[in-house]
Amino acid sequence: MIHKVLPIIVDELNAYLKQATSRTPEDWIVLSDIVDQTGSVAFSGKNKVVCMLTGIEQERSNFNKLPTGPALRNLPIYLNIYLLFAAYFPGSYEESLKFISLVISFFQGKQVFTPQNTPGLPPGADKITVEITNLDQQAQHRLWSAIGAKMMPSISMKLRMIPITTDQILTEIPEITGINTIITPDKN
Repeated sequence: MIHKVLPIIVDELNAYLKQATSRTPEDWIVLSDIVDQTGSVAFSGKNKVVCMLTGIEQERSNFNKLPTGPALRNLPIYLNIYLLFAAYFPGSYEESLKFISLVISFFQGKQVFTPQNTPGLPPGADKITVEITNLDQQAQHRLWSAIGAKMMPSISMKLRMIPITTDQILTEIPEITGINTIITPDKN
């Protein structure tokens, strides 16, 4: 599901940036690692904002829900995914800051993604929310060290409630077709 949701959000962000900058032929956002395993830039081109997955965690808020329906299924696992949007504009720090500001503006304007406001969301992705993840200096340092790249203007975002399910039936619950009641007279 992650591989279906992220391209849709990146496409919407690209459309927003194209409109905000009056640039239409080329995408501003790329869904990619920043560097590959050898330490080289992992995407082609310059003057891009890279959207990179930096973490996945299970959402804990839905653990107390019980399965419903005629078949017993495991409930979907809901994931929170962490994304890093990093502006790669070599030689133009101001452009990097401009594009990080535009990314923040996009998510400020659209904090909830639903099938109604985001055509193309896959079935099951009923409501995905977005929030900024506040990273202190130490957390930023650890993140950029783990990525293996030099720090650049960036923002960390958390997408909540990405569903993962196989819809596998564990057992079928028989349908109730009637109630058999036997009334016995009182012996008093």
